Amino acid sequence: MFTKRLISLYIIVSLLMALGFSFQFHFLIFASMLPLLLSLFSLTVFLEKIRFSSDVKVERVLSDRFIVKGGVLTVKLKVINCKGALSKGFQLDDRFPGESLTLIKGELPVELKADDSGRTEVEYVLEGGREGSFAIGPIYFSFKDKFGFFSFSREIKEFSFVTVLPGVSELKKTFFGESEKHYLWIGPYKSKSKGLSTDYYSSREFQPGDDLRFIDWKATARLGKPVVKEFEARTGRKLVIIADTGESMAGEKLSYLKKAVLLLSSQAIRKGDLVGVLIPTVSGILLPRETSIYVKPGSTVPHFYSILKVSSLLQCFGKPDFSRAIEFLCKRVGAPAKILLVSDLEDFDDKRVYEALEEAVSIGYSVVVVSPSTYLFKRPEQIFPGRDEFSVVSTLHMVEEERERRQRNILKLKGLGVEVYDVGPGDFLPMMIKAYHIMRVK
Repeated sequence: MFTKRLISLYIIVSLLMALGFSFQFHFLIFASMLPLLLSLFSLTVFLEKIRFSSDVKVERVLSDRFIVKGGVLTVKLKVINCKGALSKGFQLDDRFPGESLTLIKGELPVELKADDSGRTEVEYVLEGGREGSFAIGPIYFSFKDKFGFFSFSREIKEFSFVTVLPGVSELKKTFFGESEKHYLWIGPYKSKSKGLSTDYYSSREFQPGDDLRFIDWKATARLGKPVVKEFEARTGRKLVIIADTGESMAGEKLSYLKKAVLLLSSQAIRKGDLVGVLIPTVSGILLPRETSIYVKPGSTVPHFYSILKVSSLLQCFGKPDFSRAIEFLCKRVGAPAKILLVSDLEDFDDKRVYEALEEAVSIGYSVVVVSPSTYLFKRPEQIFPGRDEFSVVSTLHMVEEERERRQRNILKLKGLGVEVYDVGPGDFLPMMIKAYHIMRVK
């Protein structure tokens, strides 16, 4: 409450009064009393401001809750009930993570004055610098007296959440920048039935009831009788990606997982398939409120952005319950459907997982697992933290045990008729696309 200025003033006044009493300088004593009286007068006005400050309210309004990386977010702070002496001047500050959001327009903290109705507002603009979900807040409302002797600050616990999505350049790099040759050959699923599409199937003689729009006029003129074109039907397959976001998937594997989900979703939607995402969790996926951990299969552009929002918020935490996730899908997504499970298999020791997969396969679901191997995503110094002989031998023994455990899980899955792809950083995305292609043509 007391500023450095007031403390310095009181020290000087004390010295002057001491000199005045010591040498009987009455004028000096009287002069030193004036700053004390001034500070007391300023204190009464300041206490009145504090009384009015309890009624002040500040509301934050965001232009959007989602922005792309490099995009801008306009934030407006609205102040109401700022009356009396307080309205003549106060300071407003808003907190945000500076390493993730950058202030590019406006000023914080900012000095403001309220109008006659006790209202005012201020705007500032932030730029998204890092992907993820971030909190803006709290707000700090502060003021000083006219002479700067006293200060008061009140924390207003007003929080807003903003999500920064991958920018356009990052999306293009994700979709087309890595191993493009591995998935340019993928085309739409060829249906064996006839229907409506742009893919030519065959021609036949016109029959009563045929749509006149499909008459082949060139063939009709050449053959002398009405001929109509038939087209292949496009059959959209249902695909659900189960994304393992357990604690063991943290680090580089999570980064590849996000890219894989976006890449596969983009490809599936472009090919007319219905794609959804499910994030299994029991002990806690860290997602903001109002964010679903299940995006049902769809094939529209807004649907893709729903997947984009969820994948951008993924964080690794806890131990997922895959058996409940698969049971949930069997109830919500009817067979036949495709399930593509992305997991490092480190949480697959529970036999209920295999029972749920066996049930899913038996009722008509096609299941494929893409499994990133943990040690392929680690640098040598991470695998061998110690250089002495004992540490190296112990680490090699641990790696071999982990390899054997992983191999047992893979063999169990293959025994259920589940295709498993063991991947590393170099072939993660290409193998995802290969798995998707194989699932579509089956």
